[in-house]
Amino acid sequence: MAVNKIARKSSKFRVVFMVPDFCWPPPPAPPQVPPIPLPLFADLGGAQNVTEDVRINRKQAFVFNASKTNKTYGDEIALPGRKGVISRTATQPAWPMMHSSSVKIRQRYIVRAGDMFHMNNKYKKPRPPKPCISCKMAAAVGRPVNPIHGLKFLENETDFAFEGLMPLVWNRSYYSDQDGTGWLGEGWSIPGSQRIIRDAAGLAYIDDQGRLFPLPEVDEDDEEPVLFESEQIWFSKNSDGHYVIASLNGSVSLRFAPLAVSEDDPNGDSCSLLPLVAVEDANGNHQRFIYHPLTGLPQYIIDGNGRVFYLHFGNVADETSPKLRLLSVSLLDALPAVGAAAQVGAALVRYEYSGSGDLLRVIGRDGAVKRSFTYQNNLMVSHTDAAGLTAYYEYSHYTPTGKVLRNWTSLGEEWRFAYHDGYTEVTDVLGRTEQYHYDDNNELTKRVFADGSAVLMERDSLGRLLSHTDAMGRVTRYQYSNEGQIETIVRPDGAMLHFDYDDSYRLIRKSDAEGHYDSYTYDEAGNLLTHTDPLKHTTRFEYAGNGLLLSVTDPKGSTTEYHYDHNHQPDLITDCSGYQTKLAYTPEGQLARITDALGQHTEYHYDTNRNLTLALYPDGSKETFRYDAADRLTAHTDGEGHTTAYEYGQDGLPTQRTNALGHTFGYHYDQARRLIGLTNENGARYRFAYDVLDRLVAESGFDHKLTAYHYNAGNELVQQKAV
Repeated sequence: MAVNKIARKSSKFRVVFMVPDFCWPPPPAPPQVPPIPLPLFADLGGAQNVTEDVRINRKQAFVFNASKTNKTYGDEIALPGRKGVISRTATQPAWPMMHSSSVKIRQRYIVRAGDMFHMNNKYKKPRPPKPCISCKMAAAVGRPVNPIHGLKFLENETDFAFEGLMPLVWNRSYYSDQDGTGWLGEGWSIPGSQRIIRDAAGLAYIDDQGRLFPLPEVDEDDEEPVLFESEQIWFSKNSDGHYVIASLNGSVSLRFAPLAVSEDDPNGDSCSLLPLVAVEDANGNHQRFIYHPLTGLPQYIIDGNGRVFYLHFGNVADETSPKLRLLSVSLLDALPAVGAAAQVGAALVRYEYSGSGDLLRVIGRDGAVKRSFTYQNNLMVSHTDAAGLTAYYEYSHYTPTGKVLRNWTSLGEEWRFAYHDGYTEVTDVLGRTEQYHYDDNNELTKRVFADGSAVLMERDSLGRLLSHTDAMGRVTRYQYSNEGQIETIVRPDGAMLHFDYDDSYRLIRKSDAEGHYDSYTYDEAGNLLTHTDPLKHTTRFEYAGNGLLLSVTDPKGSTTEYHYDHNHQPDLITDCSGYQTKLAYTPEGQLARITDALGQHTEYHYDTNRNLTLALYPDGSKETFRYDAADRLTAHTDGEGHTTAYEYGQDGLPTQRTNALGHTFGYHYDQARRLIGLTNENGARYRFAYDVLDRLVAESGFDHKLTAYHYNAGNELVQQKAV
């Protein structure tokens, strides 16, 4: 086979060059004669993607990494007796390997006389290694802290959510090590914060955890996207010149694009920031992010239902050193016309800040404070929820690289962290110490518990779990496809579980240890069409073009059908007997009424925080519900007018229940917030005792009967005995 060829020397619009060609015969044939220089030609006259509106000496310009010629010509030595055969590799498209370093046309460098060409398809730039970057939420201790990274994080706190087709769910997340300033201040992420950046080192993707993944250079006409096996995502560039990051099976994709282009840079190739502009699914549904033309900040988000959300930003500092932050999110009736002001209604959520730009308070739609925070040098040192629970944090130093040394709460909980080379020790309020060991990728490889027992995790270079060894030495092994999908699980007893996938990386078959299997089929968009269980019973599914479920047919042939309203929520369900149930919703998508096949109505009412407050039944009875500032149920009145009241600790654990007669039932906890006792309405006590691993080892009932429990090293109950 011929090696890759390069062309040099340009004469007008034809490249002519001489290069030795090596073709080695298969052994044991005698050695071939020395390579003979052969002429190869690249005809640039028929080149593609040349500039249409820029000409040099009346010829269209040939530019780097865009233009190519589809045909190359030449003779080369082939197998003995076949001299003079046209080489297939010599007839492949020619792409330039070199270019001017100073002259551009339409933001692409021109190719000069004397520049080398790659004769065997497009020249591929060396791609950066695909890193394994551990998930910041993979390990958690306390309220919560990642003991491996030593960072403080908050995961997906929801400020509001809607229903329907690809609805907007507005979550906040915080990571103390996250570099840079987000729309809520340092360390914070919200929907749309994912982005691609471009600098001297090339492209990089920053995800919603603030993790940075170096990206290769890709082009629209690349045959294959680039796979990141550790994250199971694809990276590519579409025909619009937008970068796309998609899930392995294509069910969801993120699209990134430059905010501004110009005549000199129509593709935005010089833009340093490419924000998220759309989230799309395989059924064609999408969320769109629209940015302000002057600030570059997101101004509107349109969800899959067509709802329009307005993001209001403002300066929270002085005018000499402005700090723009997101102040509120509101729901609009429609997208305003270009240049028109948004008719802003009531805010779904509001945010308040310090003068240094740190998020201080989250205010709900009812006007109450849902969350509050304090900071030191822009690093979170405490947070308080609506129930009054406060968690505090002490760091090794107060920068994004600082590690949490101590975490404690207003309930008396405490965790201390000691960092060593390759492992972290964590000691809780009861004096119990555990160890978290990790590899060079910061992936957990060993956990040593307070009693000295340990579990081991073997991982590959991409962070994937290869084996798990429990405290009894029992090993479970995992095998993966080239794309990182789990293919085989081998249990400690040797039993194997298998998983098979189609060419679109969708699960089509899974089998258990006895060889029984479930199988699945899908449509082109990845919607499940059939599920066949181990007994060969098949359930069938039918969908609308947007992916909404239209019908389900069970193995006996009975079909249930679904119809949807303008907000893509089911408003009519017809069962296999033809009986119909009608559903109606509030403007925000909460269930407001159910009408059964007999025409009987059940109605539901909610407060401003979307909590159910009243249920009205067809017989005229009703139930009512009351909540505290943290949206926890505090009272329930049943259909007969009997009310039960509930009380909670700051962490949401129940402390007392009071029935309609005024009798109370109490709950008691130790410093580690383990349930250690119950007190019933008659004052009798029920007690619980635990070992160092939080396993229940004894309980004494209301009748004072004692039961003991014993476990093996694998935490499996092996004996239960009355004492």
